[in-house]
Amino acid sequence: MQEELLDFYNLLVVRNQLATIDRSKLVEIYQDKNAYFVFLDTIGTIINEDIGFLLLNDELPKKIFEIIGIHRFDEDMSWEVKDYINDVITAINEMQVFPDEMKKIILGSYVVHHGEVREKMLISNENILKSLALDAVMFVSLTDGKTDLVKDDDYALASLNYLMKAAPILFADEEVNKNARVILDNIDKKSKGISIRKIKVKNAKKNYMSINEGNMI
Repeated sequence: MQEELLDFYNLLVVRNQLATIDRSKLVEIYQDKNAYFVFLDTIGTIINEDIGFLLLNDELPKKIFEIIGIHRFDEDMSWEVKDYINDVITAINEMQVFPDEMKKIILGSYVVHHGEVREKMLISNENILKSLALDAVMFVSLTDGKTDLVKDDDYALASLNYLMKAAPILFADEEVNKNARVILDNIDKKSKGISIRKIKVKNAKKNYMSINEGNMI
């Protein structure tokens, strides 16, 4: 996998884990130091580029702090990594004491952005977290050909739209392209003749065709 796509995939996985897995299980997962370092790097990306995610509920920062604490004081941890960890903790603590009005602006912008990119109305923070969590599942569905992994068609369309716009390079792969078409066709077959979902499928297919024609979305 290309480094650019690997970093993007790691972002999707960490968002999925933080949204869906309880703290005790996360602590078990990140005993592995290689996974821990990937997590640290990805959290830096979230802080710099995706901070609205951390405002979706109060549990997300708590999970991050719990994971960071697993190896934070290991004797073999370099001072560079320790400094980085301290910067991450400081950034999240500062975010948590943002004025309420600032939090509303950041979160509101985040909600609008994901609603537009996914072409789906996201009416609650729980809806947004669910959609974000399913992005990693959709990524695996596309890259591994497991096109039946995502069961909710509306959220599947939302994730496809997001991936086509956030990582169009992913669809340069012939297998990914083919799997996307299979998913779209399967949803289309299950959609009623005149329905909102039918319209959403049509719009997703337009995005798909735009990818294949080499146009920027």
